[in-house]
Amino acid sequence: MSKLPFMKFWVGDYKADTSHLSTEENGAYLLILFDYWWHQRGPINNEKTLREITKLSAHKWKNISPTILEFFEIRDGRLYHPRVEEELEKAQGKSEQARNAVNSRLDRQSTDVGTDVVLSHSHSQSQNHKNQIKKKKTSKKKKNKTAAPAEFDITPEMKKWAEPLGFSTAALIAQTEIFLDWHRARGNKFVNWNAAWRNWIKKAKQFADDEK
Repeated sequence: MSKLPFMKFWVGDYKADTSHLSTEENGAYLLILFDYWWHQRGPINNEKTLREITKLSAHKWKNISPTILEFFEIRDGRLYHPRVEEELEKAQGKSEQARNAVNSRLDRQSTDVGTDVVLSHSHSQSQNHKNQIKKKKTSKKKKNKTAAPAEFDITPEMKKWAEPLGFSTAALIAQTEIFLDWHRARGNKFVNWNAAWRNWIKKAKQFADDEK
């Protein structure tokens, strides 16, 4: 089964359904949804598995699990979310259509070999040389974007920066986990991950203020 790194996220629907959730509950719910999408099926309904997904202690999971599990049905020992299943079915259909379109195009290309105009060897060398020069110039001007780092520690400087926003250490950790999982699931890349993190935390603060 091929992965579906892109997940549609209907912000309006989500906020309407989760306006009563705390920051920690939001984080746990989102992490379960991300895991659900990534594996294309609901996680096993047991405390150990769900605590591993949500990164919560036994005490914290016990306190918030009744609220989180209200969003799911239990089918065959797994969490089941009708809306996620609906979106998965749509995404899987589009993915299959895209693969079929690529295969069809490749088949056509294989039958048309030899019909294209072949550039002369000297022209190809000249073009390659120009491309190499262009790449060198571009590499000097732009910094490379990178995927989410495997280790992303919240430094004392980052905690100090977030203090005026009113985040507790636990809430900051939860938001950071959501931030990393969100971008990893989509394969997003940034030049500066610390700057991207700061933007995420500021937006989380805005969402929290809007819900008050």
